[in-house]
Amino acid sequence: MFDAETRELLRAVLDEVCGNADEYQNATRAHVTSEILGAAGQESAIIDHLREVGRAALKTAPCDVALMCAKKDAVNGVFARLSLPSRQK
Repeated sequence: MFDAETRELLRAVLDEVCGNADEYQNATRAHVTSEILGAAGQESAIIDHLREVGRAALKTAPCDVALMCAKKDAVNGVFARLSLPSRQK
């Protein structure tokens, strides 16, 4: 277990790395968290290294399928509500 100060530092690194990620991208945040925690457990862990590990993890994070489906449904719902004239020849 990490002490309170270390947990606060790890949370700050996670929030910094995932700052642009959608708050509902749970799989992405979980992946990044896992990688940062793994790196933090090493004796040579320094904050810059934790940031690098987090950024690398963000690039390889799994896609949040549920989020993609929700966004697709929302977009489809918008198009369904549009009343566009039919194209007749």
